[in-house]
Amino acid sequence: MTLTKIYDMRLSVKITLNGAEKTEARSEKAGEESKKGNKMYINPNFKTKKELKNAIKNNKSVHIFSPGPFPAPTNGVTSIEGPHYPQPHTWYARVEIKDGLVIKVIS
Repeated sequence: MTLTKIYDMRLSVKITLNGAEKTEARSEKAGEESKKGNKMYINPNFKTKKELKNAIKNNKSVHIFSPGPFPAPTNGVTSIEGPHYPQPHTWYARVEIKDGLVIKVIS
């Protein structure tokens, strides 16, 4: 018996059981949780978190963007990761953003 679940960002799950496929709708709450968990990227593509912190300290413009189908937040706090895919992610950070620009590295 083979069971495969493929989760889709469109709030559905594709289930394959012994070759038979079935698609089920996920709950709205599950979709909201997945949106909140999306990681964002920044431009420029810093190799290290230290480079990001130095850029913020020196008042350089650091823009946030979403690599996926959902738009990046423009204000508030979010998670970012770097460097960009296809390079392996070697650092992660929580940042405060205002008008689409990173203004503070929280952690």
